[in-house]
Amino acid sequence: MGTPATPNVDKYGRPIEQPNYAPAAQAAVTSWQVKDVTPPSPVYVTVDDGLVFRTFSSVAGATVVLTVRFLVVPDGQIHLLQFQQVTDGLRDKQEQISVLGEGFILSAQVQVSGLPDAKRGQLFVNVHINRPATLVGQSAFSLISDYKVAGTDLGFPGSMIRHPTEGPGWSRIMQIGNPAAGADWIATVPAGARWRVQAISETFTASAAVASRQAGLFLDDGANVYWANTAPTAITASQIVTISATGSSAPQGAAPFQQTIVIPPGLFIPAGHRFKSTTVNIQAGDQYSAINILVEEWIEP
Repeated sequence: MGTPATPNVDKYGRPIEQPNYAPAAQAAVTSWQVKDVTPPSPVYVTVDDGLVFRTFSSVAGATVVLTVRFLVVPDGQIHLLQFQQVTDGLRDKQEQISVLGEGFILSAQVQVSGLPDAKRGQLFVNVHINRPATLVGQSAFSLISDYKVAGTDLGFPGSMIRHPTEGPGWSRIMQIGNPAAGADWIATVPAGARWRVQAISETFTASAAVASRQAGLFLDDGANVYWANTAPTAITASQIVTISATGSSAPQGAAPFQQTIVIPPGLFIPAGHRFKSTTVNIQAGDQYSAINILVEEWIEP
């Protein structure tokens, strides 16, 4: 049985050229204006507007450069403008306000040096238009509002507008210095930060003094305690105990030198709130050490 014939194709599958063939002619339905073109930007500014460039960072010494392509009115020339800030690491607002004149902001891009491994939660950049061009003016248009992250672009147009507490934060281990012998330790959320506490680990070394100590943790806002919990087993003379705290009910270690405390799951705490150890019957020679807190951190202006 033969193979069915395919129109316009020979037996080898090659197209057969048709005699007297000519493609259909159709006039283009789209035309383009080549003179007096509307600027490709919705951001028109005047001398009454200010370009506000803000950074907030928990890392000091990074150089943040904002590059703006600005179409000047009336000459139609595109100017490349650059603004620079060096972060202080205090999570506070660092701000520049500049009057660009009359024209259109075509694009804006953020670049960072001195922070090659920038992570979400470390360096937040906000760029917007103020009207009038003063510190007390009203924000008229948001250009950039997000964290600068290594390996990604941050600019206008194209980048999302986000609040600094949106999305994932910076996972880091906070190492708390050892308190004096016979004293508890305190960890305070820094100004301009928000923490989600994921885990805590500490070592308690009991002196030779005969006593039963009960280790615990509590949270307060600087004055008012709103959560407290203690480890289930007493610590006796000369014991060295590792105490861990997480947001789940972990089983108690079989050995007496491992204890657990449950902290509230999904715990978000703002600036000024404190984690504190609280030790019932602590003795003068008892010592806390190796105090580490795993937190996810955001900047919260």
